[in-house]
Amino acid sequence: EIPWSDIADTVNTLRDWGPSWQNSDQSITAIADQVRCLAIHSDGTLTGYAVLVPGNGSLLQIGVHPDARRQGIGTALINHALTATPTGQLRLINVDAADHGFARFMRAVPSEQIQGQFELIMALNDHA
Repeated sequence: EIPWSDIADTVNTLRDWGPSWQNSDQSITAIADQVRCLAIHSDGTLTGYAVLVPGNGSLLQIGVHPDARRQGIGTALINHALTATPTGQLRLINVDAADHGFARFMRAVPSEQIQGQFELIMALNDHA
């Protein structure tokens, strides 16, 4: 477990798609005192990481270097993150549905997909 500031500048090299604004690097920096950051290094290089809000079980980001995938790093991060939550469950929101590799990973760990978010649009009228 390390401070977010120790890896914030390098995590973008481990992910295949950028996080939504709610889970962005800047958003995590703004609440750095409320998150737990888990990191795995190999030969001094960041190999995998996970950032979560333990109070509500939100997993804000998780990433594993492409050359280190399918070696149990992501599963180890998920398992450790689960122990940090009061309910033993994690919530992931705004996951890229087009990332089939991540979907396979989530099927390999205990998870349940709940269909997502609806976007509401309201037209603004001129009330002059």
